[in-house]
Amino acid sequence: MSEKTVGSVDLSGLNDAQRTIAETLDAPLFVEAGAGSGKTFTLTRRIAWALSPGSGEGGKPYLDSLDQVLVITFTEAAAREIKERVRGALRRAQMSEAALAVDDAWISTIHGMCRRILSRHALDLGLDPSFEVVADSRQAALFDRAMDDVMRAARRDEAFAPVFAEFDLGTYAPQSGYTGAMGIVERLVGEARSLSGGVDALSPACVPRDSVASALRDLEMRLEELGAQRLTASAAEKVAPALETVRALAARPARELTPEVVDVALAGLSLPQARGAIKEAVLAVRSALALARAEASFARVAPLSGSLLELARRVSARYDEIKRAESCLDNDDLVRLALLAVRDNDEVRRDYAGRFRLVMVDEFQDTDEMQLELIGLLAGEGARHLCTVGDAQQSIYRFRGADVSVFRGRGTQVARENVVRLDTNYRSHPDVLALVERVCTGGGASGAVMPDFMHLEPNPDYEDDYQARELPRIDIEVCAGKGRAGRPSRHQTATMAAQIADALAAYRDAGERPGDMALLLGVTTHADLYIDAIRARGMECVVTGGSTFTSTDEVKVMRALLHVLANPADTQSGLFPLLASEMFGLDANDFCDLGTRTQEKLDAPTKRSIDRGLADMEFYRNRTPSARLARAHEVISRAIDEVGWRPVADVCADVVRDSGWLARLERGGAEGLARAANVLAAVRYVRDLTSDLGLGPARAATEFDLWLAAAKVPPASLAGAEGGSGGGTVRVMTVHASKGLEFGVCAVAECWGNPRSEAQLAVGAESGGKRFVLRPKEAPKLDDVDPEELVPSADKSAQMPLAARYLALRAANDEAEAHEKARLLYVALTRACRALIVGVAGASGKAGVSSALAASALDALSDGAWVEGAGVRSVDYGGSGPARLRCVIVEDQGRG
Repeated sequence: MSEKTVGSVDLSGLNDAQRTIAETLDAPLFVEAGAGSGKTFTLTRRIAWALSPGSGEGGKPYLDSLDQVLVITFTEAAAREIKERVRGALRRAQMSEAALAVDDAWISTIHGMCRRILSRHALDLGLDPSFEVVADSRQAALFDRAMDDVMRAARRDEAFAPVFAEFDLGTYAPQSGYTGAMGIVERLVGEARSLSGGVDALSPACVPRDSVASALRDLEMRLEELGAQRLTASAAEKVAPALETVRALAARPARELTPEVVDVALAGLSLPQARGAIKEAVLAVRSALALARAEASFARVAPLSGSLLELARRVSARYDEIKRAESCLDNDDLVRLALLAVRDNDEVRRDYAGRFRLVMVDEFQDTDEMQLELIGLLAGEGARHLCTVGDAQQSIYRFRGADVSVFRGRGTQVARENVVRLDTNYRSHPDVLALVERVCTGGGASGAVMPDFMHLEPNPDYEDDYQARELPRIDIEVCAGKGRAGRPSRHQTATMAAQIADALAAYRDAGERPGDMALLLGVTTHADLYIDAIRARGMECVVTGGSTFTSTDEVKVMRALLHVLANPADTQSGLFPLLASEMFGLDANDFCDLGTRTQEKLDAPTKRSIDRGLADMEFYRNRTPSARLARAHEVISRAIDEVGWRPVADVCADVVRDSGWLARLERGGAEGLARAANVLAAVRYVRDLTSDLGLGPARAATEFDLWLAAAKVPPASLAGAEGGSGGGTVRVMTVHASKGLEFGVCAVAECWGNPRSEAQLAVGAESGGKRFVLRPKEAPKLDDVDPEELVPSADKSAQMPLAARYLALRAANDEAEAHEKARLLYVALTRACRALIVGVAGASGKAGVSSALAASALDALSDGAWVEGAGVRSVDYGGSGPARLRCVIVEDQGRG
C-alpha cells in the first residue's frame, strides 16, 4: 500500500487496486468489488482526485467542475452517503467551492437522473413540466383502472371469447395479484417494462410446422426402439398395441390430429414397467409420450397468444393514457423516455454530448439492458468515460428486472488491462470468510452453489473486538425431519427459531451486545416465530426490514382513524375499531353507554348507534362517562370539526398526540419506539398520498386503503443507531434490507427454499426483445420428460416443439432463481463481522433437508458425510477454529 499523498487529495489509505481505480480517469473501467472491499470509499476518492491539481494534463485537474461527474447508485440512501463522503473529502482537501456544489451534483439513483433529464427537457419532449412520479400504490391503482377499462370492453368483444373460455377472466387479490387472463396480461405488460420497445418488443414463440405430427413420429420411433429390445411376453403384450395405435395416429392427416383426438388415443396407452434391461428405453418412450400429449395441448392454445398480446398492448396504451391525463409517470417511464430522448431527440442528444467526463455506476450488477444503453450514451463515444462497479455474487434484485448477465457481458467488452478486482474484505473476520467460501464453493466439490466464486482475502490488519472468546465464531443450527410437501412444518420452523434465539442468547451471555446483532431472513413468512423466540430469551428486538408495515396493528388503527374522518357514521370500519383500539381503549361498559339512551316515555334504555352516542354524550340515567370515553369524545370531535379545513395528515398527527397514544408508545422501550415510528410513518404516507392532490378525508381514506393493498414497505424504526448499537436491540430484517450493512454477530435463516415455477407463461430474451410460450390452463403433466430432450441445437431452436420450449424456458428460469437464492445467501453471510449463526431447517431427503442449496451447504461442511441424528459436534470449514454444529430432529407431528 502506498503512503504518498498525490496533489491535494490523500490517496495513501487506498490499496493498490483501489489506487488504480482512483487514478484511471480517461479510460473505461470494469470493477469487480467483493463484499466489504471498500468500493464506496474508493469511488469518492476517485471523484475528489479527478478535481485535484495533478490529475489531468500539465498538472491541471482532470475535471473542470463537479458538473462533469455522473454517479448512479441503487438507492437514495447510497446517493446521500456518496455525496456526504465526497463533500468531506473535498473539504479536507480545502476545495471549498467544489464542496459547496455537491448538493447539485449528478449523484443519484438511475430514476433520479432520468427525472432530472426529463424535467430539463420536458417541453422539447412534449411532457408536462410539472409531471409527478407516482408511488407504487398510486401506480397500482392507475394500472388497475387501465386493466378494468380494457377487460370490460374485451368481454363484449367476440374476438376475445376463446381467451376467456380457456383461461377465465380471472380475479384480483392484494397479496397474490391477478389470476386468469388478467394475470397473463399483467405478466406480459410487466415483461415489457424493461424493453425500450415496450409490448411491441414481445412476441409469441413460433409454432413449428406439424409439431404434433412430429412429436407422434418421435414417439413412434421410441416405441419401435423399445419393441426391438428383448421383451418378456407381458412387456410385448403392451408395446405391440401401443405401437400400432401410435402408427395409426401418426398416419392421419395433420388437420385431423386435433388435441382431443391425440389425447384420447394416447391416454389409453399402456407401457411396461421401467426396470431391468429395458429401463432406459421405457423411460425414453414415457418422455416422448408426455411431450406428444403436451404438444397437442400447447398447439391448441398457441393461437390465443396473439389475442393476449393484443390485450397487453391495449392495457399498456390505456395505462399510458391515464398517466398522461393525470400528468404523471412511473419509474419505468422515466428510464424508457430518458433513453428515447437522449438517443433519438437531436436537441437533447446535443445537450448531453460530452457533458460528463467521469461516469460511475455503483451496484452495476442490478442494472438491466435498457438502463445500460442509456448510461452508455451519456458516457461518451464507446462509453470511454464509464466506470462500472459491482459484484455478480451480490445480484439479488432479479424480481425487479435486474439482469446479472448485463454485468457479466460488460466485463467481456472492456480490455483486460482495464478490469480491476477489489478482493480484500475489510469487514469480516477470516473465519467468517472461510465459512462463506466453504459454503459457496462446496469446499472445492463439483456441486458448488457458486462455480465462479470470487475469493475474498481477509484484511491483514483486521481489528478484532470479539468478546465471546469461549464460543466458536461459527455456529450452524440444523433442524431436520420429515415434513409436508417437502417443506418444513411450522413446528419445525419454531424449533429452528428457538435454536437461533438460543445461539444469540449464548453470544449475549458471553459478552457480545444485542445491539450489535441482527437476524437476517430470506423470507418473512415466519418472522413472528423468530421474534417471539428472541424476546422469550430476554432480548429486545425490532423489525427494521421486510414487507410487514401494512399489517401492523398500529397501521390498522390509522386506517380506522381515516375512515372516521371520512365518515363519522362509519361504525364498522371506522369508529368501532378506532374506539376499541389501544389509541383509546374503550371497554364493554363504554360501548354499552354509547349504544344506549333513555326512552322518551319510559324510564328504560333503548338502542342507538355508537356514533350518535359519541356525538351527544347523553347517557341512560345521566351516567358519567369514563375518563377514557370523555377523552375520546374530545379528541375525535375536534378532529371531525377540523378536517373540513385542515390537511388530513395534520389532523391525524394531532389525534395520535392528543390521545396520548404516541407518548405511551414512546415510553414502551425499543419495541414501543419501533411502533411509534410506524405511526409517524403512516402519517407521512397519508401526507404523501394527499398533499399533492389536495384530497379531502373521504378520498384520503380510499387512497390509503388502496395503498395498503399494494404497498410493500418495511416497518419504520425510531431506534436508529441508539436503539441498535447503544440500545441493546437485536435487529430483524430481510436479507434485501441488509444490503450494504454490517453486524458484529449475524444470524441467517429462511434462505433455503427451492424455486417452483408453474407460471402460465414462460419467457426468454431473444434478439433484442422477448419471446414467450403460453401454457394451457389444464396442461398434461410433464414430469416424465427427459431433460436431455430440452437442449436443441442453436440452428434448430426455432423449430423446438412448444411444450419442450416451455419446459426449457421454465428450467432456465428455475436455474436463474436458484442461482439468485445462492447469491442471496452470500449477501446474508457476508454481513457478519465477528461471528456468524447459520440456521438450516429442512423437511425431507438426505439428513432431512429438502432444499438443494441447504443440502449443498451441509455437504460442504461435512465433507460429503450427511448429518445423521441429533447432537452437537464440531465441523472443519477451513477456518482457524472449529465450527459448532447442532442438529435437532423434529417430526412433522411435533415430536422431537
